[in-house]
Amino acid sequence: MNLIRQLRVEIDQFVKALKQPGSFGQNLLIRSTGSTVAYLIGFLLSPIIARIYLPEVYGQFAVFNALVASLSVITTLNYINAFVLPKSINHFIPLAQLTLIVIVVMTAILFAAVSICGGEVLDLFNITELGNLIFLLPLFTFFTALVRYIDFWNVRETEYRTAAKAKVISIISSKLFTILLGVITKGSVSGFILGDLSSRPIQVVALLSRSIRRDWKRVRQVSWPRVRWAAREFRDYPLYNMPANGLMVLAAQLPVYLLSYYYQIESTGHFTLAYSITAAPIQVLGLSIASVYYQKAAEATQTAVEKVRALTQKLFNRLILLGAVPFGLLVTFGREIFMVVFGSNWETAGNFASYLAFMAFCNFISVSFTSLYRVFRREKLQFLINLSGSILLCLGM
Repeated sequence: MNLIRQLRVEIDQFVKALKQPGSFGQNLLIRSTGSTVAYLIGFLLSPIIARIYLPEVYGQFAVFNALVASLSVITTLNYINAFVLPKSINHFIPLAQLTLIVIVVMTAILFAAVSICGGEVLDLFNITELGNLIFLLPLFTFFTALVRYIDFWNVRETEYRTAAKAKVISIISSKLFTILLGVITKGSVSGFILGDLSSRPIQVVALLSRSIRRDWKRVRQVSWPRVRWAAREFRDYPLYNMPANGLMVLAAQLPVYLLSYYYQIESTGHFTLAYSITAAPIQVLGLSIASVYYQKAAEATQTAVEKVRALTQKLFNRLILLGAVPFGLLVTFGREIFMVVFGSNWETAGNFASYLAFMAFCNFISVSFTSLYRVFRREKLQFLINLSGSILLCLGM
C-alpha cells in the first residue's frame, strides 16, 4: 500500500509540473515523446526486419555499428558535453567552432586509417563479408558526431521539440530504407548498412532548429584566438571526459567485439537484437531524461546547489518505479516474448534478453546521473570510476 500511495503522489506531482512552462517535467515530456513515438515505430517494424535479415547479418552490422559508436566518441573529443556550460553565447561560439573543427580533422584522420588497415579490421572481427563497405565507416562516424553536435546544441537552447521531431523522422526513414533495401538485396548486409546510413543526413537537416540557424553565421566566422581559448578552458574534456566516456562506450560494445572474435557471427546477431530490445527503455526515456536533467542540473548549480540534490533524489525514486515492470517482464518471459514477436529463429536472443534485462535496469537508472560529473567539473573522478568498471567487466567476460 505504501508503494501505491507513493506512486500516486509522484504521478500527481509530475502532472502538476507538466503545466509549468520550461519545467523539468514539461521539457522531459517533449523530449521523451519524440523518442517514445520513434521507438514504437521502430519496434513495430523490427519484426519485419528480423524476418528479412538473418542473425548473422545482424551480427555483421552490429560489429560495424560498434566500431561507429566507439570512434564517434573520439571524433568529437567529447567537447560537445560542455555545450550547456558556457553562460553566454559569446563563450559558447568558440567552443562550437572548436568542436566542429575537431570533427572534420578527426574524420579525415579516420579516412586515412581505414584506407591503411581496413582489411585487418575485417579479419580481426570475422566480418570479411563487409568487404568495401568498411570504407563507409568514416562517413558513418562523421554523421554520428554531427548529429550529436547539433543535438547537444539543441539541448543548450532547450529546443526539445525540434529534437523530438528529428528523432521520429530519423527512425522512420532508417527503418523504411532498411526494409526496402533488404528486399532489393535479399537480406544482404549492404542493405542493412546503407539503409541505416540513409537516415543520417535526414536527421542532421531535421535537427537544425531556429536557434542554430540564427547563430550559424557566427560559427562560420572563426576567430583562432577564441578557439584556442576554448581549447584551454575545456581541456579536461579531451583529457578526462573523453577517456571516461570512451570506456563506457567500449564497455557497452565489448560483448559485440568478443562474441565476433571468439564465436560465430550468428551469436553476435542474437546478442545484438536482445541488447537493442533491453536497452530500448534507455533509448526511449533514459537518454531523454538524461539530457533534460543535465540542462536543469547545470542551471541549478548557478543558483543553489541544494536544488540539484533534491532534483536528483526525486528523479532516482521515479526511475526505479518506472523501470520495474518492463524490465521485470523481460527477466521472466524474455524467451517467450522474442519467439512470438520476432519468430522462432530468435529464441537464443530471447534467452540473452532475460539475462541482460537486469543490467539494463541498472543502466536505465544510472545513465541520467553521469552528467553530474560534468556539472561539478569532476571529470577525473568519472574517468577513474569508469576505468574501474571497465576493468571489472573485462575480467568478468
